[in-house]
Amino acid sequence: RIAALRGAGLPEGPLRLLDVGCGLGHFLSELGAALGAERVEAIGVELGAPAADAAEARLIAALGAAQGSRVRREEFDAVDLAPGSVDVLTMNHLLEHVPTPRATLERAASLLRSGGLLEVEVPRGDGWGPRLLGRWWWPHLPPQHLHLFSRAGLERVLRELGLEVVTTQIAGYPLTVTAGGVAMV
Repeated sequence: RIAALRGAGLPEGPLRLLDVGCGLGHFLSELGAALGAERVEAIGVELGAPAADAAEARLIAALGAAQGSRVRREEFDAVDLAPGSVDVLTMNHLLEHVPTPRATLERAASLLRSGGLLEVEVPRGDGWGPRLLGRWWWPHLPPQHLHLFSRAGLERVLRELGLEVVTTQIAGYPLTVTAGGVAMV
């Protein structure tokens, strides 16, 4: 995922990163460190208090306290960031859990600056896993997973929101296939 973001053309200079549903903060910390702690402000959004605490500790360990890096313990819709103020916004295994994925993607698109990058990873509902295993396909996980996405369907929604799909990748997890994509405003 980090290579895909780099390949999509990250801007030079300072970067504001926002990882929605950051969990324990592994990806956000790795991304921030890979891009250079001195140039990033890394913000995580995580509702689970123990996970948010762990993410913040991991973020501070990886990036230090500089640049205002922190974890917000609130709903994504409530995060107070100005429109167009985020350079890179990531959502990994989040959209399948939210009641209104399109509204979540609209909010994400509104926060991205011109040329900003949105990275999304979701279980793929149209891969070989669901075709082969049907209702026993483990990523279906009702009731935790409210939505499943096809690659084409997710790309269509991103384009409808004014985002250009720059790259997509298919990554394998045991007995499933996950679609990851990078879109650009």
